[in-house]
Amino acid sequence: MTQPRGIKIDVAKKLLCEVCDFIESDSSGIADFLIRDWKEAALLTAYTEAYFFYNDVYKIKFRAVDTSFPRESLIFVPYSRATYTETEVIPIFSSPINKYFRFLPDLNEPKYLFMVDGSKYLSSKGYFHPERISEDIARRISELGVKPTNCIIWSSDGRGEYGEDFWQYISGIVLRNEGYLVTYYGFTTADIYAYGLPDYLSELRSRGLLNRGVFIEELEILPRLSGVKPPSYAEEEMLVVEAESSDILTKSHGENAGVGQLKRYLADWEAGYTGGIVSGPYVTKSDLMCSDEKCVCRSIGLISCDEDGRLIWVRPKYQKPSSETSLKNLKIVKDLVKCALLRNLEFEQRLRLLGISPKDLSLKKYFDRVLSLDINSIVEQLPKFRS
Repeated sequence: MTQPRGIKIDVAKKLLCEVCDFIESDSSGIADFLIRDWKEAALLTAYTEAYFFYNDVYKIKFRAVDTSFPRESLIFVPYSRATYTETEVIPIFSSPINKYFRFLPDLNEPKYLFMVDGSKYLSSKGYFHPERISEDIARRISELGVKPTNCIIWSSDGRGEYGEDFWQYISGIVLRNEGYLVTYYGFTTADIYAYGLPDYLSELRSRGLLNRGVFIEELEILPRLSGVKPPSYAEEEMLVVEAESSDILTKSHGENAGVGQLKRYLADWEAGYTGGIVSGPYVTKSDLMCSDEKCVCRSIGLISCDEDGRLIWVRPKYQKPSSETSLKNLKIVKDLVKCALLRNLEFEQRLRLLGISPKDLSLKKYFDRVLSLDINSIVEQLPKFRS
């Protein structure tokens, strides 16, 4: 029986170097890699199990917009059975991610990324002891005089393999490079989602705020960039991505894994996705196909790598026509984008933009004005509040 294969640490390092242009080898010998952009370091911890080192007991992570917890007690959730993400769409008093950076004043310094082989932390009885990793790192950085919060640890499992979170992150980076909006926010229980919003992202690019796609969290920590890279699509798209830890799961046609799971998501009319991508190690496009020439598997895209860590990226060939449902859900995603941008403004600034007097404020009026707000009017305000 063929054994499933996950991505080992050496291959994972090669793939990271190819896909992530912000990661470089650490020539000092302290760690495996350097990340000089603190925003990328924050996103890495938000979208994977990697974490900022604090001490041998505690770790620090940023949290992405996911299905776990709302950020506020008062939230706005689209009235839809298919919306599984119970985080707020319309922000009221919430602060942008960059407000939390004040607690980490050394974020502007390069970050050391330690890729740790978890198989070296197995006991004689085969139990995995991740707490020993932090103990070893604590001892090492103390000897080297490196600040703990300048260190990011990303460990493999006890088999020495990286799991689904690795492939979710790689998929996010690839799709961001292709010009998509990447987020955990979606209308099924898949792993990650990518939305093609050419009008929204072109507006941000034209003002020098982006030069490619974007993770939704980046809209709260916008850089000012020059040079515009056009997206790889022309029409609006809704892509659903299913990440797997092994080659067997990636190409599986079973209902609860890989290709089979994507087929189920694409058949969900209440979600309205226009395409799907499966992600996992050591798989080619032909590996995904069954004997049925009419099967949806032939239209599914792929993000994988070969044995040498070289990226395999195949766009989904077949795009389902935009339905009334997909247009409705895309409107929700656009509201999410607008409100991520609104987080860059203080509450009083938002009220002025919305044309609401503090004396005339009501919940309905606030929500109605935000939902009807044009993205251009938000973007026009950003340079006044960004460095």
